[in-house]
Amino acid sequence: MSYDKAPEFNDPELAPEPGPQRRRLSLLIGLIAMGLLFAGAGWYWLTKGRASAPKAASAGASASQTKELAARLEQLTAQLAAHASQPTNEERLQLLEDAIAVEQALARARPTQLEGDGQRLRDWRSEVDTGRGRQQSLIIEQLEKQSRAPGLPIEESVARAKEALRLQRQINASGAADDVKDYTREERLGQMLLELEAVPLHALMAAALGRAQAATKAERWTDALAAYRETRDLQLRLNQEYSHTPYSDLAAIERIDTEVASLGAAGLHVQVENNLQQARAAATAGRDEAAANLFQKATTLQKKLNEQFPRSRFVTMGLLRQIEAEGQTIRAAAVGRELRALDDSAAAHLRKRETFQVGKDVQTGLEKLAALAASLPHAQGLDEELRLRLNYLALRQADLAKIQDQVYDLLLPLPGGAKTSLLKTEVPQALYASVMNSNPSRNPGPALPVDSVNYAEAQEFCRRLGWILGARVRLPSEAEFRQAIGNLNDSRLFAAWSAESSGGRTQATGLRTANEAGFLDLLGNVAEWLADDGPDSATAPRAGGNYTTSAAALAAIPVERAPRAERSRATGFRFIVELELAAP
Repeated sequence: MSYDKAPEFNDPELAPEPGPQRRRLSLLIGLIAMGLLFAGAGWYWLTKGRASAPKAASAGASASQTKELAARLEQLTAQLAAHASQPTNEERLQLLEDAIAVEQALARARPTQLEGDGQRLRDWRSEVDTGRGRQQSLIIEQLEKQSRAPGLPIEESVARAKEALRLQRQINASGAADDVKDYTREERLGQMLLELEAVPLHALMAAALGRAQAATKAERWTDALAAYRETRDLQLRLNQEYSHTPYSDLAAIERIDTEVASLGAAGLHVQVENNLQQARAAATAGRDEAAANLFQKATTLQKKLNEQFPRSRFVTMGLLRQIEAEGQTIRAAAVGRELRALDDSAAAHLRKRETFQVGKDVQTGLEKLAALAASLPHAQGLDEELRLRLNYLALRQADLAKIQDQVYDLLLPLPGGAKTSLLKTEVPQALYASVMNSNPSRNPGPALPVDSVNYAEAQEFCRRLGWILGARVRLPSEAEFRQAIGNLNDSRLFAAWSAESSGGRTQATGLRTANEAGFLDLLGNVAEWLADDGPDSATAPRAGGNYTTSAAALAAIPVERAPRAERSRATGFRFIVELELAAP
């Protein structure tokens, strides 16, 4: 353990004297501190001291400048007061601009701002902006008028409109009075500038469209396609960059796209038209098989066009249906010939009264019709009369022989008529009901003549009976009616059912005495519809009088015209069959 540590003394008076080494260290520290002190004083003198001398000199110069500016501003203020009565005078505006410049320079020269300087500067600026704005408004008006002048090159119109818009925006953004600003005109000028800038682009688009249409007409499809694409690009730019101008047209893009699609489909369309033309020529020449194949090819091409180019103007379902119908009609022609042959066979059997054999022909014909409707549903020109005839004969198959027997029992050759027979009585209700499956008579009775039948129903009866007989059945003409009457005498007149003998109602057919040709009830009982060859389609001839007609009037063989739609209980008919009874 060492006990050499020096003792500590808190009282400095009691502390021992430092040694020589400690005195040297203290001296060195003091010298360093004094050096730092002098260095700091030198730096301060170099920086702060030198800067203070120019500031003092500048302050002297600023005071002189401020005095001059203040004097100049006072002079300008006095001059402005002298021009106060002419606020828009150019000289006053110039004085205001000079005063604003001096005021701004004075504000920079003064160490502090004076009260009221800022407001006066704002007022002066507002007055200058208002005055200059009024002057510029006249210039804007002139520029706008010039930009709309007809015949002015578009570049000059655009330049004038652009300058007018710049000036108007400058006025509106300035401190001018509200009555000088015109935001509506700024908007109008902006719109006008857009429209003018769009003119060259629209002209390019119109020229491209013209080239496209000309190339399409000349069938130069490649040139047309390129021109339409250029047209589309230009129109798209107009729509995007000038959307608020009349040259923007959104629908035009759709139309152009349709034309582009149509150009792609043009080749197919030409093929469709060529095949269609050849098919129709072959059909006219009777080359049905070739025509059918060409129609089928045209159909396939049109379907392909519709599927691959749905936006083309050549897409059409109407033409496709028409082509299919024409093709199916050609293919149905062969079946139609077979059906007509079956119909002729059935009619021949009916004329020979071979009703049993008719059933086979009718059934075969109906089966062919059903197959035709299923396989060729769009076929046109089929004989609708044939379809109705076959269906009717199938429904009446069981009654054909009975109806034929009724008719042949009542037929007589018409005197002097070659291969023409006339029913010897008026059509009885039983026969009418068998053929028509209805009876309109208001004086019912199977042996009574059918009554209350209108002209159209009489003709329909003849048509259906013709189907049953396999021969033409029709109403007699007036000449044939008179031919059947022959020469009248008193005894024949007495045999008619007239007002004097009928008892006020129709009587059964065939009860009176027949005339020399064997016909009964040509006069009286019911009046009879005749074939109408006249021009008046609303009426038809009716002959022979009826049970309410006097015998004296019947002797005159009355013939009158009556409305075709009329249903009279005193009107019936008889018919002609164009068939020679001796040789059916």
